[in-house]
Amino acid sequence: MSTSPISLVIIGAGGFGREALDTYLAAKAVGLIDIDLLGVVDDAITDGDAAKLDRLGVTYLGTREKLAAQTKVRLAVAIGDPRVRGRVTAECLSLGYELQSLVHPTAVIGSLTTVGPGSIVCAGVLVSTSVRLGRGVHLNPGATVGHDTTLEDDVSINPRAVISGNVLVGREALVGAGAVVLQGLEVGAGRDGRRRCLCHSRRRCRTDREGSAGPMTRTVAIVLKTAAGGLWILPQVRALREAGARVTVFIPDAPGRLGDRLAEMAADDDGVVVRRTRYQFGLLPKPANIRDFLSFARDLRSLRPDAVLYHLYASALATRTALLGRRTRAVHMVAGPLHLETPVIRLAERVLHRADDVIVCGSDDTLRRYAEVVSGADKLVSIPYGVDTRVFMPPQGGDQPMADEPRRAGSSFEVIMVAFVYAPKRLVHRGHGIKGHAELLQAWAAFVRDHEDAHLTIVGGGFRPEGELYRRQLVDTLPRSLEELRVTWLDTVDDVRAAYAAADVSVSPSLSENHGAALEASAMAVPSIVSDAGGLPETMVHGVTGWVIPAGDSSALRDTLEEAYRAWQDDRLSAMGNAARARAVELFDSTAAATRVAQVVLDGAFR
Repeated sequence: MSTSPISLVIIGAGGFGREALDTYLAAKAVGLIDIDLLGVVDDAITDGDAAKLDRLGVTYLGTREKLAAQTKVRLAVAIGDPRVRGRVTAECLSLGYELQSLVHPTAVIGSLTTVGPGSIVCAGVLVSTSVRLGRGVHLNPGATVGHDTTLEDDVSINPRAVISGNVLVGREALVGAGAVVLQGLEVGAGRDGRRRCLCHSRRRCRTDREGSAGPMTRTVAIVLKTAAGGLWILPQVRALREAGARVTVFIPDAPGRLGDRLAEMAADDDGVVVRRTRYQFGLLPKPANIRDFLSFARDLRSLRPDAVLYHLYASALATRTALLGRRTRAVHMVAGPLHLETPVIRLAERVLHRADDVIVCGSDDTLRRYAEVVSGADKLVSIPYGVDTRVFMPPQGGDQPMADEPRRAGSSFEVIMVAFVYAPKRLVHRGHGIKGHAELLQAWAAFVRDHEDAHLTIVGGGFRPEGELYRRQLVDTLPRSLEELRVTWLDTVDDVRAAYAAADVSVSPSLSENHGAALEASAMAVPSIVSDAGGLPETMVHGVTGWVIPAGDSSALRDTLEEAYRAWQDDRLSAMGNAARARAVELFDSTAAATRVAQVVLDGAFR
């Protein structure tokens, strides 16, 4: 229980009132706020809103008149309409009440930024440096505020809106969902009291008579070399759409989960288009598919996108070539460091990177590697792909996504590895699959001899036929059968969350990796053993959320499995899992990350 004698009352039970409630509960859960919630007041609550509060276990206190009986409370005015909020706030302040600001743990607040009393900063918000938020400012989920910007009292910035740097948003102004206000502009009330927007071009910013900024439409192309993997682009597509952009995704004409999910998204949203290309992306076009490459390049150029976002190195090479001579904003997002570990590619990137306006590195490790190659490090930024912490959550989480799945029985020590099997590369880590399956199997064969109550589940088949062949070779070289080693190896599962929910520890022993499956495990409150390859160490605090071991060291992996086993026996894994979950929510939430990527893609698209 909190030791604070002051309690919190939220004014407003509508949509934003519950957003404020979620923000409070998330901040309270990770210790960012030390105040107990007394309840919610609302002068005109609907039956539906009252029922939702009841489902959340939150007390409805009545109308604002009930505040008269409360002397030790702080107020969070969670009324969406800026003018009504301003009036109610003024009345509450005149009665001597103090305001309580609320900041969601997944929000990012920059240096030298001030958050005014009563301001509410929701999930996934990005506020840059030297920003001033006035009293009672509302930043809805996914909003972005650029450097040196001022938001005056009772401003509302709706979901996914982007406020660029050196902007002034006047008192009680509302910036609509997906709107983009360019740098150096003014939106809202001026000294004469009239609402205005001063902008470089009517095409770039639109405001209505009430000073509300509306969205502008831009076209963004996304290029990805696979239709099977790469589900991490889906939050980015959503973030770009919510920022007002039309999105066209180029993927190979092949079956796969990504293609299916994008098709579903396009069916529900006419602002998303999926273009299947016959070109099979590779490091170099083969003579047989040069015609397909030219067709892809023609389609991409005819789209005339304002910006192009490309992932994975083969996609980058194709897109850079297709856009030669075009002044299109080019954003290269790097999923992992593997290509920079290849000497030939590393040398080539010293020249080829010049085609990129921005290189978004998926980890700090990748950024450091690119900084050694790129001239002009100002084009580099580190943004993780992240994990959807509202989808990946422990079974006992708020909406219990896994309620019908089996829980951890506790009768055996359950270890899980989730990764496709990649065949060894010719130019890097020669003879070894990059995901570390061989190292894990060697360590497990030694570990399991002394632990009959241990079981390993591997989820992930061979990637392409050569990966499947390598997997069979691994199994054939084992000292005993999979069954005798107590290993279950699944090609795929319908819902990987069920597998995580049944696990005590996750293992990611990769030789080259970005953040990988460790983020999914952490979000599911499962501690991990990770190698020190690439960005994996960034996902763990050694001994607190999991363990970090030298890459390629099967003996160290075996010893760490032993340490994790002792932690399981001593019932210490639960606390480690909770710490891992809190870290994932704070640093690696994919919604917040996708918002930042969308800002990078759209910033400067008209320059």
